[in-house]
Amino acid sequence: MTFYKSWRKHLKEGVITESTKLPKGLYGGLEKFLLASKYWKADNTTIDTPGFPQTDMARKMQLALRSALKNLGIDDVEALVRSKAAQYIYPDDDDPQNILHGGFYSGRPREKSTLPARITLFLPLGEPEEQYSEYDAVFDPEEASFKVSNAVRHELIHHFQTKAQAGSRGVQRTTAFQKLLDDPKQVVDRNDPKYWDEFEIQYDADTDEPFLHKSGFKNDIYFEDYLTRHIEIDAYAHQSAEALLRAYGEQGALDVISKDFDLQDPTLTADVKKYKNYVTDKKKLNTFRSKVYTYIKHMTEEN
Repeated sequence: MTFYKSWRKHLKEGVITESTKLPKGLYGGLEKFLLASKYWKADNTTIDTPGFPQTDMARKMQLALRSALKNLGIDDVEALVRSKAAQYIYPDDDDPQNILHGGFYSGRPREKSTLPARITLFLPLGEPEEQYSEYDAVFDPEEASFKVSNAVRHELIHHFQTKAQAGSRGVQRTTAFQKLLDDPKQVVDRNDPKYWDEFEIQYDADTDEPFLHKSGFKNDIYFEDYLTRHIEIDAYAHQSAEALLRAYGEQGALDVISKDFDLQDPTLTADVKKYKNYVTDKKKLNTFRSKVYTYIKHMTEEN
């Protein structure tokens, strides 16, 4: 059976058909507020906020995202942008306009916050236009704003997953979020011994107190497990579908996911490359591919 026929068979069998739909206004809506703020023009060299480290650029980006979410009627999650000291913006070869260093969703409120959940993004130091020029590259505010928005929408998938699980279980959202974290089928435990070469109780030579010794983290095994939990398949497939549509259009995006991913293709999007790099199991990769297909169809139908 050819690769294409094998994947189409997987899709027709409905291995994974459910997906988390976000409000239509989020697509382009977040970017609009970010671009209007001109966050990249603000100082991003000095952290001057006690307690929660932020530069002026991080504050501007945060304010733009909060205003966008409020304007779009999403009033139950807080957007935070945290500056990362000793890390700097640079044009990564695989994802050149991505200026963030990750992010996460929490279904618990921040202390003293009136909102029940939060999305935190991490912004390295350095003013983008200057940083990029040092690498003989050009910073593109439109593409960078799409990347930031794309990351926020990824985390919003987790927000809506948590809300859905709270509703189906008839529990409070914080309870549903904790149950999600405690469920190994949904979230991997970085402290599982399987992810370490050495994982054992040892004793301090001076005090004889026991401590847990860990060394040799197995990054590839961990990330394959992390990326193939269903909540992450959902979020990464959504993120990848957006990026593929932006790069190739509908038919081009569908063509890309109907073939084996070529890591040497310079136009292949960073999220798809990440999946291909870490996920070696063909069935799991096809599950991701099917979910990307579902999101591409959702996004193009809504447009």
